[in-house]
Amino acid sequence: MSVAALEGMMLERAAKRDPWDGRSSGRSLSEVDEETLRAYVERGVERRRIPFGYTDARDVLARLGLLCDDGCLTNAAAACFCPSKNVMLRMGVLADSERVHILDNRQETGTLFQLVEAAELYILNNIRRAFVIDGSSLHREKVPEIPLSAIREALFNAFCHRRYEDDAAIQIDIFWDAVDIYSPGSFPAGYAPEDYLSGAVTASKPRNQLIARTLYRSDDIETYGTGLRRIKAACDAQGVPVEVFECVGSVHVRFTRAEAVAGGDPATGGPLRDGASDATESRKTAVLRRARERGGITTAEAAELLDVKDYTARRILNAMADNGFLEKTGGRRGRVYKPAQGSY
Repeated sequence: MSVAALEGMMLERAAKRDPWDGRSSGRSLSEVDEETLRAYVERGVERRRIPFGYTDARDVLARLGLLCDDGCLTNAAAACFCPSKNVMLRMGVLADSERVHILDNRQETGTLFQLVEAAELYILNNIRRAFVIDGSSLHREKVPEIPLSAIREALFNAFCHRRYEDDAAIQIDIFWDAVDIYSPGSFPAGYAPEDYLSGAVTASKPRNQLIARTLYRSDDIETYGTGLRRIKAACDAQGVPVEVFECVGSVHVRFTRAEAVAGGDPATGGPLRDGASDATESRKTAVLRRARERGGITTAEAAELLDVKDYTARRILNAMADNGFLEKTGGRRGRVYKPAQGSY
């Protein structure tokens, strides 16, 4: 057994004896975001998982078993219902897998529920949506390229099962070909992601049992160890490849985006031309690097850089602008393409 595996097992055993989420957070009732707590109770009552209505923060949290003997909130209560003191969520849109060219970068604090909502909105705003016409009517519905139910499940799983003793934040990386959601921690010792995805393991083994119980009461998660299978089932139904893996102390859920499934061009967001995926990735990276170095790039400069005709360079630049990698400035004559500052 490796040193890392042994350390993980020791931490897991210690956590079982004295779970982090059941310990006193040292935070008081006055720090509770009552709007978040009230909405939580209303959802729980509606789902028939909380048998009482909202009264006040002290009464509700006591009845939910989220107060300590010292009168302070448990860590579970603080995580769910108090704005975080530190950044707990980092999100970015990245131009390449090396994470060198960052097109957008956000850092968030808040309650667990606020962070899930912010992460969900960020992902939806930075992936594609298709218009689908229901066969029973002429109503057009916008369908995200990654199932919303799978995104929500992955986000709640990340916040529920993460290792809170670790100062690292939940992170979301959005690439042209994938969306990666990952959190500090690991799977229970002796288990692998495939065990849960295949259904070989069905027993839920949450690291943070009190947080899991809290999220169950609002129907935001189930407690049957089926979260990963529900993610996979939703993705399979929509033809979206998904993988779950561990990497350097973190658990990743990675969704493959539509462009990659279709064999897309990372520089243009469209079909590959000449079958050159590596070449198009290099083109995009080269254009972005030059645009960042000089504060912008013209069609003529891009044509010279890429050794292509002006019309080909213009097509690449316009496509990259349409996909949020660049921003157009100026008129058609003398137009400059600058690195995008917002999300794409």
